[in-house]
Amino acid sequence: MSSSPGPRTPKGTPARKVSVPFTHSSPSSLKAGSAGASLAAGTVKAQLLGRNEESTYHRKVRQFLQDHARARTMWLQLVSFDGIKAARSMSLSWEDVDNARATPVDLSEGQDSTSSNAEGLYAREKATAMALEMAEVAREELEAIMAKIQAQASKMIVVLDQARALSSETMRTKGFEFVAEQPLWGTWSMDRFVQSLADTTAPYVLSTAHLAHLTARLSFYARQADDQEDVTNSADDGPSGVPISASSLFETDDDSTADLSPLDTRRSGTLEAERRRAIKAHSEAVQAWARLPYLDEAPGQFLDQICEVEVGRWTER
Repeated sequence: MSSSPGPRTPKGTPARKVSVPFTHSSPSSLKAGSAGASLAAGTVKAQLLGRNEESTYHRKVRQFLQDHARARTMWLQLVSFDGIKAARSMSLSWEDVDNARATPVDLSEGQDSTSSNAEGLYAREKATAMALEMAEVAREELEAIMAKIQAQASKMIVVLDQARALSSETMRTKGFEFVAEQPLWGTWSMDRFVQSLADTTAPYVLSTAHLAHLTARLSFYARQADDQEDVTNSADDGPSGVPISASSLFETDDDSTADLSPLDTRRSGTLEAERRRAIKAHSEAVQAWARLPYLDEAPGQFLDQICEVEVGRWTER
């Protein structure tokens, strides 16, 4: 996760009898020290709506908030533990492939050296093949974890859609004032909770898309696009170059050396430059994964803090 500090924790929200103008602003607009956060949390909790006074609307909103919180928690666990571990493993796997490809082989001329050359070439290609197999395993693990991350993001979107549908239905049956102005438990109205769910969901959805992009970059060996290559139709183009599959690492277009390993034709400065670019691209992808640049405001944490003082029986899950 990002090391950026999250929003400051409010000391509390106004008591139920205090009149607070409703706004459609983000939950992050409630900062500690503001007029709306000046009372102690205990004061708010003491005046929350009682269990016997709750309606179906209260129970549904609370369920939506709890389901969303569970999805956020699982999302963060997957990204911060399993995800970053798999991303680093994928990057290291490609480094192993690089090291295997760069193993020097003495291609001295002469009849006596023919057998030795062949053995050296075979050993290098065998090591490269084994490294590629391990890279394929790492890729499958990373993509499996990414699928789980996307599933949790999808749950957040489903919960948000359900909350919006409830808000629209309640607006028709109970009226605008019940949805937009009347507090549910403490001071927050149904509409304010729904707006907060929307504000909280957006960064997770954007971060999920960003992580999927990083997964695609890490899953392929990246090389810089040559001036002659047509990369306009590549869906995976990025700043680091054109992702290519592992099998293409053995390709060669040099007919004069067709009887040798393709790796032998790349043992020049071109290979070294390609390796440096690939290592840099993968390293940058892992660093971006760890930073979570689109989730630096910790919106989920703030919403949880609000729910603790604004939602009746919040901990009863």
